[in-house]
Amino acid sequence: MIRFGLIGAGRIGKVHAKTIAAHPDAQLVAVSDPFGTAAEDLAGLYGATAYKDADDIFGNPDIDAVVIGSPTPMHIDHIIAAAKAGKAALCEKPIAMSSDEESRLREGLAGLDAKVMIG
Repeated sequence: MIRFGLIGAGRIGKVHAKTIAAHPDAQLVAVSDPFGTAAEDLAGLYGATAYKDADDIFGNPDIDAVVIGSPTPMHIDHIIAAAKAGKAALCEKPIAMSSDEESRLREGLAGLDAKVMIG
């Protein structure tokens, strides 16, 4: 069983939550979203815990992997935080809005045993 944390409870977050919940070897453990009741609403549909702060996802030892569906300007920071926490990460596209940001990602992942996939 792979236990997932989901960052972002918007349109794409809802798609990923449904997909995770439908897989017999996956469990949606937590959802984070800083806006309104988005995290609570989506987490409630799947019996997951809701957080306002994505750092709660990274710090949760019950989470193996993270799906990142946050706004694009946050992708790099979220990918690096997931890698530093030892969690595999799937990040929605685009990864960044500039090649400088992509370089920052490579630097941030240097020396880590990061498992990152861009969707």
